[in-house]
Amino acid sequence: DNVLEAGWTGRGLRNSGSSTFFTSSEFDPTPVPVAVDNGSGTAFRQSGYLQQAYTVVKDRLRVMGGVRWDQITQIGVTPFSPQASMALHLSKSTEFQFGFGRYAQIPALSALGGCFPFAPLPARSDQYTAALEQRIGDSARIRVQAFDRQDDQEFGDRSLCGQVKPSPTPFLRVSGHSRGVQIMVQRRSANRLSGWVGYTLDYARTKLSYAAISQPSPEDQRHSLNAFATYRLTSSVNVGAKFMYGSGFPVAESFQVIGNSFIPTDPVRLASYMRLDARIDKSLAYARWKMTIHGEVLNVTNHNNLRFIMLEGFDPFTGRAMLRTEQGLRITPTVGVSFEF
Repeated sequence: DNVLEAGWTGRGLRNSGSSTFFTSSEFDPTPVPVAVDNGSGTAFRQSGYLQQAYTVVKDRLRVMGGVRWDQITQIGVTPFSPQASMALHLSKSTEFQFGFGRYAQIPALSALGGCFPFAPLPARSDQYTAALEQRIGDSARIRVQAFDRQDDQEFGDRSLCGQVKPSPTPFLRVSGHSRGVQIMVQRRSANRLSGWVGYTLDYARTKLSYAAISQPSPEDQRHSLNAFATYRLTSSVNVGAKFMYGSGFPVAESFQVIGNSFIPTDPVRLASYMRLDARIDKSLAYARWKMTIHGEVLNVTNHNNLRFIMLEGFDPFTGRAMLRTEQGLRITPTVGVSFEF
């Protein structure tokens, strides 16, 4: 009922890379290669953790807490990341869950090498979640969950090429948050209707330290809905369907000049995403093997799901951006067969 765990890892890292660009001019169209060092070097990466779990009150309460430590020789910052969670059975069919975690993402070695004037420091994220789950009979459950995430990313200066100062002075900070609620209903059955319906309401924003602008982050999809259902018609025939909907992600359409930087403003949202897939399976069982034939139609409604590819540029006089989008998967019928021995 009481479990203590601990661990440590150490890894030697090595990285090297370079890029070559080709330039030309109207006077001499011959491409001229220009080599750029993308950074190289070695580092020693360490991670360790200590975690304790308890089960008390006749298995009605489960509590867990721990801490993680990370370090890399290229950066003098060594983040500690505490985590804690609990699950309380209010009754035989009702459970309350709560969790907290502070996470740190050590930058990749490729981002720490080279002779750039700045380097990313460990990204930090504080995450909270609370959920109430109610079981309905033996085959169904409903779950309501609230979540909040606070992100923070800093960039520090260097003292030498490929090395960040032991106590770097952060000169740029990118922060943001994501918070919302999720509702999910699920039913499980071996021979009848099985599946789930889930809805998520999310608010995600980001902010730059040198620009007093808070705007929706690229992941700010306000409404998301997904559903899946499968039903066994006979002992060998099974049908299923999957539906997904998203209200659209924001994309920067215009910019404003702040100092020497162009800051995106007034983001527009892509059109909503919607996709319905349908499938049927037929199984043929024999003494020593089984064959399954399936037919499926992807994007049954042939919805025009645009995808954002990249910013192709913008007009510095008007600040309007030029966006490149492409259509996603069109209606696509598929057939397949699988064998089990």
